[in-house]
Amino acid sequence: MSNSIIVFNATKRGASHVKKGTVCQDYSLSYNSPDGNVQVAIVCDGHGGDTYVRSDVGSRLAAEIALANIQGFDREQRQAVRRRRYRHRRNIRCRRMGHWILVNSNGL
Repeated sequence: MSNSIIVFNATKRGASHVKKGTVCQDYSLSYNSPDGNVQVAIVCDGHGGDTYVRSDVGSRLAAEIALANIQGFDREQRQAVRRRRYRHRRNIRCRRMGHWILVNSNGL
């Protein structure tokens, strides 16, 4: 499916972090599903401040866990749709076969 939505992300260290020599405590990710039907942008804002020494790790983990869960949900939904389509096609084939047998068995 063609889609006009473009998803991207960028995480940059701000001027105050560069000046102080501290790490960027924010993190972002983006996701485009294989079929192009799902686009996601995830932004995690770190705590900030000198006392939160692992805030950069927490924001990265939060973004990665959120993305993994969204991808898992998307995968499950696509599989469920495929299963429903398969069952529907199988039911149609069975009904056609039943009709064919009924029509062709009248002369037996």
